[in-house]
Amino acid sequence: PQRLAPFLCDHPEGVVDFRPLLPRTASPAPGGEVVRTPRLRHRHVVLARRRWHLPEGVLAALRTDLADDPGDVPAAAVARWRALLGLPEQLFLHPVPQPPAGRAAEDFLASLRAPKPQPLDLGSALHLRCLPGWLARHPRGVVLEEALPGFGGRDRPARAVELVAETHRPARTG
Repeated sequence: PQRLAPFLCDHPEGVVDFRPLLPRTASPAPGGEVVRTPRLRHRHVVLARRRWHLPEGVLAALRTDLADDPGDVPAAAVARWRALLGLPEQLFLHPVPQPPAGRAAEDFLASLRAPKPQPLDLGSALHLRCLPGWLARHPRGVVLEEALPGFGGRDRPARAVELVAETHRPARTG
């Protein structure tokens, strides 16, 4: 927090968030409605990335569709959902934010304890194979956010070697 103080105290209101200024568009999807927000730019600077909020019902429909896809890699189901929602190939998977408690210190600690964003490449067979497990971690819904810049700083996929290491630790109580 001491290193963040110059950034947080630069504006009299604290952290500046442009997301409340963005128009929200609800579109029908299996299981409910997906709320989209567009990219916000000022000239060449991206102030906010495009986002798709998938509530609990839509996420359940997506997980069912992924489970029903034959084979180890649910490529057909992902292609259908990607076309339905207009998703780019590279995204970040976020949990649905918790409602604020109203106390700044508790809200700050809750944001630190929240799961970190998961990079998601919908063009990678490895990521598609892991996608059902990643979605299972967020039963309340997810927020998909476009990855800008693309992974590795490229705007289109390139050859890469992927290494996955999962670490499991006991859940925190309380």
